[in-house]
Amino acid sequence: MMPKRKKEGEKMKTVEKEMFEYVNRQLDKIEEEHGIEILYCVEAGSRGWGFSNEDSDYDVRFIFKRPLNDYFAINSKKDTIDYFDGDLDFVGWDIRKALHLHWKSNPNLREWTKQKIVYRGDCKFLDNLPAFSPVTLKYHYGSLAYNNWKRYVVGQDNEMTKKVTKRYMYAIRCILAWILIDDGKDAPIEIDELMKCFIDDDRIATRLYADILMFISYYKSNCRKSKPDERAIENVTTFINAYIEIMKADKPKMEDLSDIEIYNTRFREIVMK
Repeated sequence: MMPKRKKEGEKMKTVEKEMFEYVNRQLDKIEEEHGIEILYCVEAGSRGWGFSNEDSDYDVRFIFKRPLNDYFAINSKKDTIDYFDGDLDFVGWDIRKALHLHWKSNPNLREWTKQKIVYRGDCKFLDNLPAFSPVTLKYHYGSLAYNNWKRYVVGQDNEMTKKVTKRYMYAIRCILAWILIDDGKDAPIEIDELMKCFIDDDRIATRLYADILMFISYYKSNCRKSKPDERAIENVTTFINAYIEIMKADKPKMEDLSDIEIYNTRFREIVMK
């Protein structure tokens, strides 16, 4: 039976322990049903980004491998497994797919490897592979910020509904990551860690910094308290719009991909274990 949604005032630690155990039971079930071995599993989405609230779903992401003979079969198996269970959304990638996406500097995979909520295993099998391309990462965060902002926020009347506030959070997180990567730094994925990187940074003035913190607090409270006022909304909106234009104008030359044989070798090492 799936754990009940958190009650008001209930300790998150207790719920997390119950959910951790429940998720692992579901992972056992997925392994048995699909005949796979799950190598690594984390929590992604808003919980992984550090701005979840009591209504946030669970976005469980994992990497798996199949029995060796499956990789030598004419009828190839699916390289993605999707499984839904109430508020839990499970998505798994075959190790072959994961390595191919690492080769192409897939930003989602990068974030999986940096998650702090780990349900199972570790990602040491990805150690010592070529670094993710900062150009590709910047393009991803810029596009994600732009698409979410233009599609869901621009044209709104600035009413801070939960949906609109969530899109502000997406845009802010992506912009902060983009700035750090543009600086040649390794951007954290959690919003609080991202914000710490901009303390005393001239690009985010003291008032703007406080306004962004207000947005984060408001969303984490499930939009119940500390609602940003019109001045704060205008200040953060101006910041987002300005960086949307900066990111849109940035068109760096795409870098050459790393030697694919590095990944082929790692793939063989993993599946033949």
